[in-house]
Amino acid sequence: MFKCFLKKQAFLFLLFMLVSCENQNLKSQLFLEHNFLKIIDAKAHAEGFLQKKSTKFKKGEKKIIELNPRIAYNEDADELLVDFFDKNPFYKDQFKDLIYDISYNEFSIDHKFAKQIGGYSIHFNSSSILTDELQNKNTERFTVENFKSFDNKAMLVLSKAEDKHIIVSVLLFVKDKSKWNIVKREILAKT
Repeated sequence: MFKCFLKKQAFLFLLFMLVSCENQNLKSQLFLEHNFLKIIDAKAHAEGFLQKKSTKFKKGEKKIIELNPRIAYNEDADELLVDFFDKNPFYKDQFKDLIYDISYNEFSIDHKFAKQIGGYSIHFNSSSILTDELQNKNTERFTVENFKSFDNKAMLVLSKAEDKHIIVSVLLFVKDKSKWNIVKREILAKT
């Protein structure tokens, strides 16, 4: 009887952990989806606010975003973050709990992620063979890495492929009431 009780407790604990992880991944995915325009469109953030139509498109033109669906930890990006925070003690102090106490959230964006946000059509680079639509000049390629979120703060590293270069930036977020605002966006490297 006691062994049965222990098995049930172990099962309930594992079930709780599974649901808890799935819930955190869903929260993280929703964070990316709800803040997608702020993250992808640096011009929208440049003035410190986001307009509904931050990027103007010509009639019939659409912007295609190829987004890596895997949100993972990247050790090289972590080294860039260490350098960034060492050079920016104000942000290091403001985000110290997030930096030191919270682990990176690794997950894959699932099928529930919006396929169209604003004037952007979102595709995932799950295969190495790209369609003609994704190979056109209006396609931008992004990867989100080293994502952390806790309470009212979040941070991520965004890599953008641009003209045979990779631009790596850090984005720091603070939640004010129910709205996330980018408080710092800085280029960390261009390769």
